Amino acid sequence: MFDRGIGCVQSYFTAADWYRRAASQGSVVAKVNLGELLACGKRVESPDYAQANALFREAIEAGNINALYQMGYSCFHAWPRRGT
Repeated sequence: MFDRGIGCVQSYFTAADWYRRAASQGSVVAKVNLGELLACGKRVESPDYAQANALFREAIEAGNINALYQMGYSCFHAWPRRGT
């Protein structure tokens, strides 16, 4: 709810806190959602691809197909572009 501002004021910081709590209790979906926030840099000043990819990897190992997509997307955008 906090991630999207549904029924409350949108707060990525609060959303990340709740996702982190749920992820620590084993929620695979929370790991993917927290990874998305970290990869996009919505929770921090700059993206944290290493932590995001670690969360995606855990979710992939648990069988979450969305995590596999997010891992690929994150890796694609994390690499420096040649010639730039």
